[in-house]
Amino acid sequence: MQATARQRAVQVLHDDLSYGLQEIAAMLGMTEAACRQAYRAGRRAVARQPR
Repeated sequence: MQATARQRAVQVLHDDLSYGLQEIAAMLGMTEAACRQAYRAGRRAVARQPR
């Protein structure tokens, strides 16, 4: 399974641009809990992809 666009956005904003999950949630119109879930799910999806 590939990461969704929202999961990728959360991951890039957090890992590459150093935004906090609370800030990202506000930007994307999500709750902080949903943002945290998207971040974790995206990391798992990327980890499962063959290189």
